[in-house]
Amino acid sequence: MAALMGSLRSKGIHFSKRISSSKARWSEKLKGGYLERIINYCKVIGEDYASVGRDVIVDSKAQPIKAAFYFSAIGLGVYAIRTNPTRHDFRISLLTSVNDNGLVSDNARNPQAATHVRQLVACENEGLIRHVDLGLMSLMWVDNYDEACKLYEARCPSLKPRWLTFNTRIVDIGCFGHWFLMERAMKEYDVNPDEFPDKD
Repeated sequence: MAALMGSLRSKGIHFSKRISSSKARWSEKLKGGYLERIINYCKVIGEDYASVGRDVIVDSKAQPIKAAFYFSAIGLGVYAIRTNPTRHDFRISLLTSVNDNGLVSDNARNPQAATHVRQLVACENEGLIRHVDLGLMSLMWVDNYDEACKLYEARCPSLKPRWLTFNTRIVDIGCFGHWFLMERAMKEYDVNPDEFPDKD
């Protein structure tokens, strides 16, 4: 029994020596290599982020109002980015407005809302509406030609819409999951002010 234990101990020592020697060989291979540089870089980045985090905590305790303002602005920006409407959302909103107008009789339908939706549908059918994603918000604007149009007027850079008059081409502004101009036009889509004119 003692001889067996001794042999096991000697083998364990032998195995531990082999493991330590393999670790030494791996550490020698990593020295000065590409992997070591990546590890060192990650360590430096981690230490920098840790120091920044400690500084933020200290500054937040020193100036809580300023910290609350900054955190609120960051949170609002993240929420705006997450809820920034897309071109698909605009099409859904436009189709919903068309359906809502279609459910109202001609006498009760608001003519301004109907005209606004009709113009957007015409521009959408002709492929003139463009989408611009600004991160925090989105813009829908009207171009002169369809993107697939190959006419010279549509391809010439000098004849493209100018930035000075770009504000006149904006048909909707999207932010926080809403298209504001569409919602404003459809606010009283089922109220026709000409149906019951005021009598003096």
